[in-house]
Amino acid sequence: MLYRAFVSAICLCSIVCFPDTASGQSSQLSQNTIALSHQIIANHADKIAGSNQISEIDTLFRQASTLCDNNISEALIALTFACLPFRTFEVRVPLIRVKWIYSIYSADSLTFVRKNESLINNVYFDSPKNKFGDKDKLAHFFGAAFLGYLTGSVNFPDYIGCLVEIFEEVFKVDSQIDLRDIRTNKLGGRFGRLLRKKPEVNPSMYFSFYNLTNMIR
Repeated sequence: MLYRAFVSAICLCSIVCFPDTASGQSSQLSQNTIALSHQIIANHADKIAGSNQISEIDTLFRQASTLCDNNISEALIALTFACLPFRTFEVRVPLIRVKWIYSIYSADSLTFVRKNESLINNVYFDSPKNKFGDKDKLAHFFGAAFLGYLTGSVNFPDYIGCLVEIFEEVFKVDSQIDLRDIRTNKLGGRFGRLLRKKPEVNPSMYFSFYNLTNMIR
């Protein structure tokens, strides 16, 4: 999967757009990430058995928007970090064999584990039928939505995805490319761009439309 490399691009953009992300765990982004981690846990505890997980994405997005005082870009970047199922990622530089491990904004260890257990894992008709499922896809979706919202381009998130593939190949961040991650990036980028014109649009629309148009093929 390429989400570890993809998030490095998101980290760079977030630092440029929100300088306080470089100031450590006291930053607003960190606080929002922690608050949304707790919200994910609470939503999971409150959900009705058999409920549609795709509709739960809308609830989480609206909760993030409220938390961030309707600042959409802040909500999207906070959701990206809150939905990440890992706390660090590793970069290995070829030839000189230097390795860096970067920490990602996250809640404390116990909250992080509980949040990961509570993440929505069934967003596609072909989501893996196991405990993890598609828990990594929301971070992809909201990260690409952040880039789409930021730039107003449906193509920019796709360009980032191509750069990530090159990055991964050169720096060996992960072992393989996941085309379903790339699929999610495309959907997220389009959602982010539409948010600029229609802030009332829901993310579930993109997952539902994809499922309806592809599951019958």
